[in-house]
Amino acid sequence: MVTTVDFRQFLQRFSENFKPYYFTIWQNMHSQEGVSCTAGASRIRMTSAKGLPIADAFHELQHQPDETFTRTSYKQLCGEMYLQYAFATEHLGIKIEPYLESGDPYENSRAMRTDAVTNKHLYFLPTTDQAFGSGTPDMTGNWMTRETDIEVAGYPLLINDVFRAVHDLFGHAIPNTTFGPSGEERAWHCHSRMCTALALPALTTETRGQNCWVNFGPHMRSGAGKLHDDGNPGWLPPSQRPFAVQKNGLLPSWISGIALIQDAHGLIQCREEQRLH
Repeated sequence: MVTTVDFRQFLQRFSENFKPYYFTIWQNMHSQEGVSCTAGASRIRMTSAKGLPIADAFHELQHQPDETFTRTSYKQLCGEMYLQYAFATEHLGIKIEPYLESGDPYENSRAMRTDAVTNKHLYFLPTTDQAFGSGTPDMTGNWMTRETDIEVAGYPLLINDVFRAVHDLFGHAIPNTTFGPSGEERAWHCHSRMCTALALPALTTETRGQNCWVNFGPHMRSGAGKLHDDGNPGWLPPSQRPFAVQKNGLLPSWISGIALIQDAHGLIQCREEQRLH
């Protein structure tokens, strides 16, 4: 049985809280080069000192979609992505549609930004077995494979479709970040500004965790665990790197900057903690 999640309950709750920041996003849409979502975002770099331990943590992460903290954070993330999708399509007027041809819809991130900002249009790569969950041993209960009530040109969107389109728009296209390791780190940093603390741990798994595994995981290292240098034997170009295994779980708080705790009344609280910069 396929589970459909009702996202509309989230719209009213978050619309008022996020209007000021969403207006900043609207302003960024009208900037020639893209305005950094936070001060100093352009200086953010992904290094092996950051990427290796995050990749290791993601590698060890277990798929536990029904664990209390995981379920709570992912449910929150799904609702907020629905809100952001509605903001993009209904308020920014961007037409979002699946790219059903072979290959990638954009040559680079700048081409995607031009399409989104100038043409108010965005392609996303639809969820398929080849691009999502390839090699994943257990997809049972995965939040990202659940259906939404959104349909585009006859194509029903899964949560993963909504999420990837929204992340490409608000993490990459509008703030003008690239698809390389440092660009992906900036995209996580920028997109996290649009999310509540409760959704941030799940967002971090789906972005910062997965990207670090792709760029610094076991396939990028020697038998001794040393990272292969660019161009040396064993080094894989981005096009040959495997997709990360799809799993629902929360990475340590030093990666997301948020610790979820349960109080004496059973309520889940968010506590900000120092994260790896």
